[in-house]
This record gives sequence, C-alpha cells and structure tokens, in this order.
Amino acid sequence: MKAHLIAIALSALAGFAVFAEEPKAGSVAASGNLIMHVFHSVDDPPKALVVELTDDYGFMIFNGGTEEKPKLLIMTGSRKEKKLAEARTWEDAEKLLEKIPAGSKVHYYGKCLMPTYYGLPESTWKRWEALLKKHKLIYAEEEDRITCTCREGG
Repeated sequence: MKAHLIAIALSALAGFAVFAEEPKAGSVAASGNLIMHVFHSVDDPPKALVVELTDDYGFMIFNGGTEEKPKLLIMTGSRKEKKLAEARTWEDAEKLLEKIPAGSKVHYYGKCLMPTYYGLPESTWKRWEALLKKHKLIYAEEEDRITCTCREGG
C-alpha cells in the first residue's frame, strides 16, 4: 500500500496524470453512455476528458498520421448498440454509414484548439458530407459536440 501511495505521489510531482483506471474509447461510462474518445486537457497534470455519445449516432474524424503523411481515421458510434466502429479508407467509411438507418441524424464530436482532423486534405470534410447525403443521413451541423481541452479556467 505504501509503495502504491509513493508511486502516485511521485507521478503527481513528475506532472503525470494518475487515474485509478483510465477511461477507454468503446467502453461504457458510469452514465451508461458509450465513450467515443478520451482527450486530455493541456493542464499540468493533464486531465482525462471523456467524450460520451449523447446522441443516437455520432462521428469523429482524425488524422491518424502526421501533417506530412496524413492517414484517414473515421469513427462512428451508436448509442443504442453501445458500439464504436472505425474506418481507415473511404470504402470502409461507406460500409460504416450503410449500418446507420436512412434519415438518422448524426452528430460530429470534436475538440477545441486544433481539430482532430488537422493535416488531412481539405477535401476530406466535403467528401464525408457527400457520403452522409448519399446514405440519406442528416448531419446535425448546428449541433456539433465540442470538448474543451483548454486549461481549466480558460
């Protein structure tokens, strides 16, 4: 027990976040909502910022690579099924959308500061919106869900 407390104290002094159990994307939060993603604040030490799916369907778009070598990563979540799915190609993205009933409203989940899709080609967003339309899905553009990752207190 003493060793565990010392490790926590040393981690805190070193500036690392210490969690009893780090929340994970794809698991279910205490609220019963699916966890879409876990961001970390820019605080020192950083705080885990859990992104819970609060709508029937949500999506996130990431650059899974670098600015120089971008890699597409799209994640969709279903509140009813409590499931996350991911696509790394446009073909796989289309397969994800086929599983969402036509006429459904889908919400974008993102973060402030630098967007998760930074570095992807500018055409990425337009191509995604075209796929949503093709599958008769409604992008709830005015209802984006943005997680603030700024320092506590602004």
